[in-house]
Amino acid sequence: MLKSVLIALCLFAASVHSQELKVDVISVPEVCEQKSKAGDTLTMHYTGTLTDGKKFDSSLVSSKIMRCRHRHYHHHHYHHHRHHHRHKQCINTSS
Repeated sequence: MLKSVLIALCLFAASVHSQELKVDVISVPEVCEQKSKAGDTLTMHYTGTLTDGKKFDSSLVSSKIMRCRHRHYHHHHYHHHRHHHRHKQCINTSS
């Protein structure tokens, strides 16, 4: 029974998480000559804000640039070591 409750809680948390996280594309380059592909390591700056506009983290302030491995099998327009793409990521603070 405990296992069933834990599974239900994990599924609930995953559904709530997917509803609360929002990523907006702010700008996209007109021409992208170097597209990332699965297996590439991407390096980018980020800024995290709440839906009320309050900034809670930014690599531009902390100098902690985000690195992640590209896992998807379709092309993205991210440029390596440049940030031509700008995204806004918000977490919903309303209950």
